[in-house]
Amino acid sequence: YTGTPKCDSDTINTEVEAKNVSTLTGWQMVALGSDYEDLMQVAMLKNGPISIVLNANGMDFYVHGIVGCSDHDYCEAGAIQDHMPCDPTYLDHAVLAVGYGVQDGLEYWVIKNSWGEAWGEDGYYRMVKGVNHCGVANFVVHSTVKAIEHESDST
Repeated sequence: YTGTPKCDSDTINTEVEAKNVSTLTGWQMVALGSDYEDLMQVAMLKNGPISIVLNANGMDFYVHGIVGCSDHDYCEAGAIQDHMPCDPTYLDHAVLAVGYGVQDGLEYWVIKNSWGEAWGEDGYYRMVKGVNHCGVANFVVHSTVKAIEHESDST
C-alpha cells in the first residue's frame, strides 16, 4: 500500500444530509479504580460501548471462557491466566467494553479486542466482573456526542 488514505466525501456528505451522523465533542471519565466498576455498567447502558485500558498479560493465549474466576469449569478455559498474574496497576492494552452477562451466577464483562475474529471468542474476551480483574476499572472513558444541527433544524 502506498499513498495517503482518503475519505469517501460523497458518502460522508450523503450521511450528513440525511442526518445520520454525530460529532464527538469530548470524553468523560467513567472509572478510575475498583470502587467505580459498577459505574461502568451504568455508563454502558446510557452511552453504549466504553473505552477501557487493562493489563493484557495472558490475553495472547486466551481461547474461550471467563478469565479471572476460579469456581467454575469454564474459568480460565483455554488461557494460562493463572500462571501469568496481571498487575492491575500496569495498564498496557486499550480495548472496548461492549457488554456484560451472567453465566451460572458468575458476572462477566464482554470485551472487544482489536486482534481480529480468529482470536478468542470471535474477537471477544470475557473477564470476571466486580473485582477489577487486570485493572479493568482503572482507566475507563466514554465519548460525548453532539448531534449535528442543520439549518432547517433551527427554523
